[in-house]
Amino acid sequence: NWRGSRAAIRRLRGLDHSEEIREPVLTDEQAHWAGIYLIVRVADHLIGLRTAEIVEVLPDEGVLPLPDTEENFAGILPLRGRCHPVIDLEAHLGLEGETRTASGALVLMRDGDSTSGLRVAEILGRHRVEGAHIDLADASVPIHRKLYGGCVPYQGQMAALLDTTALFQDRTQSLLAEYRRLQAEEPQALPQELLPMS
Repeated sequence: NWRGSRAAIRRLRGLDHSEEIREPVLTDEQAHWAGIYLIVRVADHLIGLRTAEIVEVLPDEGVLPLPDTEENFAGILPLRGRCHPVIDLEAHLGLEGETRTASGALVLMRDGDSTSGLRVAEILGRHRVEGAHIDLADASVPIHRKLYGGCVPYQGQMAALLDTTALFQDRTQSLLAEYRRLQAEEPQALPQELLPMS
């Protein structure tokens, strides 16, 4: 009646705990981008927005365009006595796809000390991103490298993680500067709903 050694039995059962379990080695970039993301659709592509930076998600309504601004600026969203600049992600990232539908949304995010919005086609859900799953070299979602934190698999597609700090830098401020200029010099050019900045 052969019993064998305990170590041999554990190995046969795949339970040899004496062997070191190796954790995946992450790059600093992978570790930085790990976290919980809101996955959104922009045109025909999936984009991940870090949930820690999200203030609120709203239906895509109430954004008032400013005259003579760039195509990527959707306009200004007056909300609860404050005005928030909104960037149209599809136009800003140069992504092409189907037109915006009734399921479109505005994602309000921290922009330094204030809040700015991103217009997206659809909210798909929250997703925990493990650093080991981030592919830093995947270029299947064609966005500028300085806005890009890598790609992760999500429901059979790849989603690009977006650096919103880099995206907002200097862009929303120029829209707010134009809004303030119109308030001071050409108030008749603004929709009446645009309240003074608080």
